Amino acid sequence: MSDDLPTLQAPLNKARKDKFELILTIPNILKTIDVSDARSNSYINLEALQFSVYGLNVPDIEVPHTEQHYSGQTYNVTTFNRPTYPPATVNFAVDNEFKNYWLIWKWLQLLNDPKNSTYGSPNIFAPVGGYPQLTPQTLYDYTTTITAIGLDEYNNKKIEFVFSSAFAIRLGNFSYNYRDPEEIDCSFDFVFNQLDINLV
Repeated sequence: MSDDLPTLQAPLNKARKDKFELILTIPNILKTIDVSDARSNSYINLEALQFSVYGLNVPDIEVPHTEQHYSGQTYNVTTFNRPTYPPATVNFAVDNEFKNYWLIWKWLQLLNDPKNSTYGSPNIFAPVGGYPQLTPQTLYDYTTTITAIGLDEYNNKKIEFVFSSAFAIRLGNFSYNYRDPEEIDCSFDFVFNQLDINLV
């Protein structure tokens, strides 16, 4: 089909909020403590977050303008500048073993140990039974790429939002309640340096 011809769509072909996939590539420094067959305070399971994410906000995209005064009038011109993006939020249901909650907790613990207030201390990830332990890393190893993929009504990939140099900054709260038997919902915020959008 020629690029000059319009794409024909039915009026009801609209993008839906529940049609997306989230790909979270774990930071390199956390990959060193990935153990799928052990439940330990020292390790994480990299697959824990894959099955429970149900929401993500795509932030505003802005290249702001500025005002230029000339000859008694004011003109709007672009700043050619992209300001800092606000944090993005990922919503997820906490699994019954808290593995996904634990993964984000360890990411934040790496950035600041709650007891020692240190970054990346080996004390955070003490070795257990011969499993790998944390080794010194560069500062950039705590960041990762997070990709959100938009799907059509047939679950075909159509667009991707790529958040580069991303890292977690907040793990959301939740409340226990004897009168509420519903699943525990939680969230985490991440910041990033670049956002790129591509058609798939």
